Amino acid sequence: MTTISMPGDACVDPRRVRGGDAPVCAGPAAATDRCAGGPSPLAWGLYERLAELEVAVCWEPSFKLSVGTLLADRFLLSLTPPAPGGPRGRFTRILAGLGLPDCYLPVVEANLPDACHLHLGVEQGPGGCLHKFYLEFPLAQSPGLDGTPAGSGPPLVHIAFKWDPARAQRHTVTRYLDRSAADGSGLVQTIGTICDQQSGAMVAAAAALIERAAPSLAFAHMQLLEVLEEGNPRRSFDLRLYGSGLRLAALRDWLGGLWDHFGIAAAARRALLERFGGAPIGHLSGGVGRDGGEFCTIYYGAGRLQWGD
Repeated sequence: MTTISMPGDACVDPRRVRGGDAPVCAGPAAATDRCAGGPSPLAWGLYERLAELEVAVCWEPSFKLSVGTLLADRFLLSLTPPAPGGPRGRFTRILAGLGLPDCYLPVVEANLPDACHLHLGVEQGPGGCLHKFYLEFPLAQSPGLDGTPAGSGPPLVHIAFKWDPARAQRHTVTRYLDRSAADGSGLVQTIGTICDQQSGAMVAAAAALIERAAPSLAFAHMQLLEVLEEGNPRRSFDLRLYGSGLRLAALRDWLGGLWDHFGIAAAARRALLERFGGAPIGHLSGGVGRDGGEFCTIYYGAGRLQWGD
């Protein structure tokens, strides 16, 4: 995947934009701080597995908040789909090597030809290591939800498969529907509907962030996704904010309200901002998670990966 810088941002959204100007995160042999904080050894290890595909790969870190917990060891690697034949077969073997449940492989293979981008993620936390694989579809060609004809409902932007390779029973499928709106009030109203009065703090946080981003980012570029999972209480949203020029350090007061709400320790707050404060905010995700608890995830500071000399 190639990338292009957006006005006001040194880093870009690997899930959205194209071109060749993304900041480069060089490998451990030539460390650089162009991508704030830099990828973890786990991210470099996954990137090394993808190197045989010979495609550009972008890295996007994130941190997740829940009551009393800040998870910062999580990221996405994004790439264009491999070509049919050998490259595609190598990619599905990589997924199998990461423990993708066998039941998901036919769905992945059937939808790969229609995807415009692929995303591999890892989240490490007290409950184990969760692997994630997303298929992203172009809006104009998005398949319908659950086999319905395209265009008959909200476009399906992503299908994501999430699993714990150490616990075969821990896996789920997540769908992301486009719920974008024409203005800020429409975005906030839709977020409130998605959260269904179960996460007032996240609705308020999103409203405040939309207001701060509006002077530099058109509402048409604030893509809003509704996140759905079957068999659990998850009700959440994802709001894209790359291009707003808002850096995490400049959002210290806004972040402080979230950290207070979730009871995050002062030392953890300082450590995160010291490492990533210069990075631009990319996405805000939040609502009620699959465990029934409230959560907030912030994606930020994407960059293209390559091995250093």
